[in-house]
Amino acid sequence: MIPNIESIFIHIAVKIEKPKNLDAYVSTASEDFSFDKNNRFTDYHKKNSNNSFISLDDKKQWYYFTNFEVNSFSELKLARQIFKPSYLNQELTLPLIEQLTKEDLIPKFEGYDKGYAHVSVKTKDIQSLSPIIKSRLANVDGEDDPIVSSNLHYISNTYNHTKTNFISGVETNSFATITESSDYYNSIHIPKVSNLYLKYFLYFIEHGIVPSKQMMPKLLNNLWLSTQANTNNWNSNLLKVIPLPD
Repeated sequence: MIPNIESIFIHIAVKIEKPKNLDAYVSTASEDFSFDKNNRFTDYHKKNSNNSFISLDDKKQWYYFTNFEVNSFSELKLARQIFKPSYLNQELTLPLIEQLTKEDLIPKFEGYDKGYAHVSVKTKDIQSLSPIIKSRLANVDGEDDPIVSSNLHYISNTYNHTKTNFISGVETNSFATITESSDYYNSIHIPKVSNLYLKYFLYFIEHGIVPSKQMMPKLLNNLWLSTQANTNNWNSNLLKVIPLPD
């Protein structure tokens, strides 16, 4: 495990072709007020499958959602690969590719070999994690990947003396949540919020908006806008920006 980190999950969404075996799934509606309109996403679950599901957005795009618990930057980086890069050992088993194959789901190839990612981290002390570590988590980088961004963009909140950071990746189709709160992490974030925020994020990337009227999604929308190339329509007063060391 990475020093000063107690747990890491990566929640992943992959654009897929329309599934061939929809009869094996049961549809479930989103919770009230999660989105600004009904049916922004319709989820489909298989029986006895709590970890993974498929979802259809209101633009008729299908996605596969799953998650993994990982222990290192290398595991984190490889967990969201939907196609195996030529530089990797071709006999290496990659978990997301294995699950897509098992579920008979076909990922869309659109020039990017990774799924959308929301990295969730539990730590006792956020201040013990350097800005570089936070950047690697938000960008889903490996230990040896170069740091290409010059700043870290994040939102911070404090509740019951525990801090939570929401950190944007930089043109990596990823972001991270790092929290000191065990109750929030185990009871709220992992089971309920992690996939919801990932849906907000992929809708933001795919369709240009975060489909919610709630405060936190609006703050995330502003955060994600701040790290997009060629955009300036974000409010710097609603987030924090710190420089990364050279």
